[in-house]
Amino acid sequence: MKNSLTSLQIKTNKVAAMNELAECANTIAPQLIKIFSGDIQYKNDGTPYKKHLTEINAIIRNLPGKNHAYIEYNTYSTWIRLKTNYKNSEYSCAYIEEAIHLFDSQANKAGDFTPREGITIEEYLQGELELNAHKAEYDAIYHKMQELKRKLEM
Repeated sequence: MKNSLTSLQIKTNKVAAMNELAECANTIAPQLIKIFSGDIQYKNDGTPYKKHLTEINAIIRNLPGKNHAYIEYNTYSTWIRLKTNYKNSEYSCAYIEEAIHLFDSQANKAGDFTPREGITIEEYLQGELELNAHKAEYDAIYHKMQELKRKLEM
């Protein structure tokens, strides 16, 4: 079955999803970090007690759009994982995921958050071109190294 979406449409969908995820991160990460930088107490497994857990869950339940999130707790740190999808063919989608550090249990310090900036389709395409140029350079160096390795083994 032929894909009814063009390559440019798929990339445009991906950029829109990336921007949506950045906006979501910019909205909820500061709210969560504020909670974690307060007087929060944890159970032995790294999860906060119910009072704070209820506050945290209220924030991540109200995500805009088709974004999803879950919090990862352990005895060392706390992270939020954000995920969204975009249409990459007529009948399927691909996912974009981001992890944001919220709290370091060892240092007893909230994570630092740098707001995410959106990108345009032009910036994405330019970045893709630059990446492909570097990939070609990398491949050429890799093949030279393999040739040298074969010569040394002779």
